[in-house]
Amino acid sequence: MKKQLLIIFFCFTVLLFEQFLDSPPDNAVLLPGKSPEEITARTDSLTNLFYREASEEVDRLFDNMFYGRRPGASLMIIQNGVVIHKNAYGYSNIRSRTKNNTETKFNLASISKQFTSMGIMMLRDEGKLSFGDKITEYFDGLPVRWHSITIKHLLTHTSGIPDRFYVIGYAEGWSNKQILDRLVKNGVLDFSPGRRFKYSNSGYNLLSMIIEKVSGKSYRRFLDENVFDKLNMSDTIVFDETKPDMDNRAIAYARTRRGYRSNDFMLTTTGSSGIFSSVEDLYKWDQALYTEDLISTTTLDEAFYPHQRSWSREYYGYGWRIRQQNGIKAVYHTGTLGGSSNIYIRIPGENFSIMILSNSGYRSRYQLVRKILDIYLPHIAEDLQF
Repeated sequence: MKKQLLIIFFCFTVLLFEQFLDSPPDNAVLLPGKSPEEITARTDSLTNLFYREASEEVDRLFDNMFYGRRPGASLMIIQNGVVIHKNAYGYSNIRSRTKNNTETKFNLASISKQFTSMGIMMLRDEGKLSFGDKITEYFDGLPVRWHSITIKHLLTHTSGIPDRFYVIGYAEGWSNKQILDRLVKNGVLDFSPGRRFKYSNSGYNLLSMIIEKVSGKSYRRFLDENVFDKLNMSDTIVFDETKPDMDNRAIAYARTRRGYRSNDFMLTTTGSSGIFSSVEDLYKWDQALYTEDLISTTTLDEAFYPHQRSWSREYYGYGWRIRQQNGIKAVYHTGTLGGSSNIYIRIPGENFSIMILSNSGYRSRYQLVRKILDIYLPHIAEDLQF
């Protein structure tokens, strides 16, 4: 109740302050006799109080979840380009008793897909490929049924290519080429290309290979030079067949009756997963998506366009899930692999983002997002259902 009253009072104060600025001083109804500077200071004080109490409420929520000697999470909340809350909880390594921090590198899992789609869009902006290109232009010896598959089909999970996890499971040590060879040998499609949506990590493995073929560089080097170095994302690494060393990395865990055991997959395939990053670096990425630092706004809008319905309330763009409800649009993606369980959501209309990276195997990410939205954006929390 206290939080709701504070929000109402804050909004009422802002409305009166705006009225004061639009009216002669003698008509002011807010803090009579106070100067505009004094009223501004008072409003700023109320704003700071709101954000301080909101941060305390979020910390209580996460502390109750990741207490004691257990794995945890790293969190960042951004509004209008400003980090309004960030913190880390639990341990990145239980054995060494190392705690998570906001620079800890987490396995992004499927959140990696948005970086793969960015690579493809960059090459499209440079005129080096087209979304309508058939994948036969990049791979030889494909089954006849695959010949109509395009890059756009891969981006939107409408290719019909079976998901690699259903073909080889979670086996480590496989390369993208080995996965493609196994899929080609099987020769099957789940459906005719373009017919419907079915999530396929295999499609993003192929997109990684296309980036390499077109750019003449490894996927890792391409992203380093064109994205990570450009944005000064020094905590972000592509884990590939070279198996680069990583410091300050969160080990992923699964909960058991006796506590926690390692559930840490280090896949060397790229495109669908394989990127490790921190919330500090994702802030830089998040802000770049409001600019043309990487690609044109027109091309970026295509990534956030609802190209394909994925289920009743949701669509898929290029490496992003899209939810549009009651005039509110959210673009987001989850990432799950072993004990890595993440979510990154952007609400562009509110200039608001939430990043939760976890190594605890915790699966109730949507519940956390709902609670955070209810704290910071109660006016849309009910309309935008997660």
